[in-house]
Amino acid sequence: KLAELMGGTVGVESVVGQGSTFWFTARVGIVPVATQKLQCHTPNSSRMLARDDDNSAHQSFAPEIPEACIMAAIFGARVLLVEDNALNQQLASELLSDAGLLVDIAGNGEIAVDRVQTCDYDLVLMDMHMPVLDGVSATRAIRALPGKRDLPIVAMTANAMLADRERCREAGMVDFVVKPIDPDTLFRTLLRWIKPTGATREAAGIQTADITPGGDLSFAGVDVDVAAGLRRVLGKHTLYLDLLHSYLAGQRPLLSQLRAALAMGKLEKAELLAHSCKGMSATIGADTIAQAADALEQALRANRPLVELQVCLQDLTEPLEALLGQLREKLPCAVEAEPIAVDVVELQTICRHLDALLGDFDAQAVPYFATQAGVLRGAFADSFQPLESAVKRYDFERAQKCLSEALQANGTGAMTR
Repeated sequence: KLAELMGGTVGVESVVGQGSTFWFTARVGIVPVATQKLQCHTPNSSRMLARDDDNSAHQSFAPEIPEACIMAAIFGARVLLVEDNALNQQLASELLSDAGLLVDIAGNGEIAVDRVQTCDYDLVLMDMHMPVLDGVSATRAIRALPGKRDLPIVAMTANAMLADRERCREAGMVDFVVKPIDPDTLFRTLLRWIKPTGATREAAGIQTADITPGGDLSFAGVDVDVAAGLRRVLGKHTLYLDLLHSYLAGQRPLLSQLRAALAMGKLEKAELLAHSCKGMSATIGADTIAQAADALEQALRANRPLVELQVCLQDLTEPLEALLGQLREKLPCAVEAEPIAVDVVELQTICRHLDALLGDFDAQAVPYFATQAGVLRGAFADSFQPLESAVKRYDFERAQKCLSEALQANGTGAMTR
């Protein structure tokens, strides 16, 4: 009634199984004093065509648009993302950056403990399962630091069991986000724990991302739920393609790594590998593989007999090998990503210069990378795509890590400075 008295209307948008958004409009006068226009970034403002027979998948895109506007309250907040998985780093950091936040990445809990001592973060997103120092141990170490008892630490976990939630709380975490990451849930969690900054995107020094709907992502014959994958990246085709490239590069050696770990009795390492595969597969919409990886992870955690572990591994092998073959065939440029002979001295020279530009956060890293892309693609094969993606997004810290990993995978080794 109030809305109608003010010359407006009332409405509702609803999605089955998700909830409802109620809205109203009103006619108001214009303030005579000039005010600064707040440009609210809306990642979903670019419309797209999603080819899917399930109508609920189409309906779920529209209601998310207002969420990005709400994120304006915490523009410029600094978040530490603690995550060892490259694909999850790529997805989470881009979602956070596009929402107007400043993001630092730590590859394990030990690095995170060091980072919080040198930088004042508004919130820490903490993965639970990491090498070197896991999320629970890292959280306890952070809570023991002077002045860090009230720092919001939010767990990121693929295990939503009550026991895992209790472990998070006992360690000092204030909340948790379940993987695969749902953007809407992530944003609401951030708003719950980060104090409003009062900054605009421009004042925070944050650039608006270039969002393009991209081309046809039907991927006929590929065993992934494209609609689910796109929902997790807010409909950004380019980012989803980048994630598929990263998945292809990251999962190619997985099966041989798992076989080696089982043969040597390194069950803890095998469990981490299975856990990583589960999360990455769920993120891109490869649910069959995610379920098989979860079964292997649970069997490893329960210390099941080797013969049973081998059966679980075989159940994972068949769908994973099939999907990797499909992605190699379907992904743009994936077929071209075969290593070629490259002069080692030339490669070292190029990489040293690129590493220096990235380390200095020098924007010249982007055009320099473009001029050397042919050499780097030939040398790095599947490791090239994550590096290219990070450079193009001006995520120079991530690009440095990708460059180092690519050199290791290439067999060239670490750079000599």
